[in-house]
Amino acid sequence: MMNFCGFSCNMCDALDVFNMCIGKRHPFNKPLFSKEGRAIDGLKTMDSFFESLKLDEKSVVITHPSNSPSNDESIQVTKDPYILQINNLLSPEKCENLIVIATNIGWQDSTVNRLDHFKNGSQSSQLPLRSSKSVKCEQSQKECQEAIGEIVSTLAAKTGIPPSHFEPDEIIHYPQGGYYSSHYNHRLSDEYKPAGPRVLTMNIILSEATSGGSFGFPELDWLLVNPNSRGSLLLWPNVDSDLNVDARMKNEIMPVREGDLYLLQMHVHLYDYMDSVEKGCA
Repeated sequence: MMNFCGFSCNMCDALDVFNMCIGKRHPFNKPLFSKEGRAIDGLKTMDSFFESLKLDEKSVVITHPSNSPSNDESIQVTKDPYILQINNLLSPEKCENLIVIATNIGWQDSTVNRLDHFKNGSQSSQLPLRSSKSVKCEQSQKECQEAIGEIVSTLAAKTGIPPSHFEPDEIIHYPQGGYYSSHYNHRLSDEYKPAGPRVLTMNIILSEATSGGSFGFPELDWLLVNPNSRGSLLLWPNVDSDLNVDARMKNEIMPVREGDLYLLQMHVHLYDYMDSVEKGCA
């Protein structure tokens, strides 16, 4: 554990990356969100961010916090996190263009960070953790960089999040039989880096599967979400209203039974991600 995630066992000072990156966040850098009850001028809380987005005519609220008290004591009122879908964010032509760009670059087996999946490094199944192909746009791949940059600009305009907070992650292909076992998108080891943790996860549906390929949330009463809308955005928080990791947001991609599922997955950091890249601490 010390070699892979010294932060979780209080051994960060034994890691070269910790010593290289700790304290490199500029003291004047403001976070993207403020904690609930600890307002910072000009910043939204996580809940108020989603409350503003859900007013968009293209938005579909999948889950949301329940603030309605019940007079029946036998009824337990839960405060679910927001999961939001925004339809028609990208045109079918732009979705297809990104798939073609990724295919021309060449699909590779998707990477796995084992610490996203398990406690104590244990694995309960002999199956691979992930069965998919991915492409990450490198700096040398100009067409891919331009396409991703345009999408980031669209997301920034829709959400109000500065482009510098986006971590462009992967274009992902889940063929028939493809899946991604339950995992967390928040990474504890990001906490000490200048960009801070991943506070939001965004998935744009580039092409939906004919059958299967649902987004699963096992800690939310086994919720299954089927966007089934090409060009739509599925958005959820990785942290709670106090900006701490939200254990309920474990998620998975259920096996694709028929067709192909293509996604663009991106993450949003609490602080400026591009500043972290420039400092070699992404």
